[in-house]
Amino acid sequence: MSNSIILAPINHFSAHPDEEEILIDIGAVFKILFIIYAYTNVSLLWEDLLRQMGQYDKVLEYFTKLLKIFNETENNYLEIHLYLGDIYLEKGDYDEVYKYHFYVYEALIKMDSPRFSYRSVNGLCTVLRFRCLYDKVIEYLICYMKYLDKINSRKCCAYATCLTNMENCYYGLSKYDDALNSYEKAQNLLKSYYSTDHFEIGRSLDNIDNVYRA
Repeated sequence: MSNSIILAPINHFSAHPDEEEILIDIGAVFKILFIIYAYTNVSLLWEDLLRQMGQYDKVLEYFTKLLKIFNETENNYLEIHLYLGDIYLEKGDYDEVYKYHFYVYEALIKMDSPRFSYRSVNGLCTVLRFRCLYDKVIEYLICYMKYLDKINSRKCCAYATCLTNMENCYYGLSKYDDALNSYEKAQNLLKSYYSTDHFEIGRSLDNIDNVYRA
């Protein structure tokens, strides 16, 4: 058992998720489609530790120095911009959030690499929503969903999240028919990923209920 690895978390499917279980299906075969590492560089792990400690200024200083080390063509270079945007979001400096996340968004939208792209879109949209620029948020989301279509990721969770964020914008603009249409599309996508008692399904139903109440 010491050599075992977690391929996917399944405790949320259990009737007793807090209990340790060993599930055995004799003859089961799994195919690993791809592997995504949480950290591609030990330097990013150090950043995460500082961030969890609330040492935001040290993280900013640390990453600013790292930007001078990494080459612009490396994934780490884009990751650093993404993390800098996240830190500034926690500090409430929205101009800096927009600057760093837009840099990542502009670079990744030209690639076939969806790994960081939605985080950059989410950062941009968060800033714009705070400023009530809903039309601009919708513009970014539509552009990103076209990107997902291009790389054949239309059915991924990021697509459903885009629809949900778009719904929220339509709701904020009092365009309830458009909001309801997007909510229902997101709901259908989420059902293909989650069980009916999953909190994402519940949240989606609550959003639909809010539209009918408006």
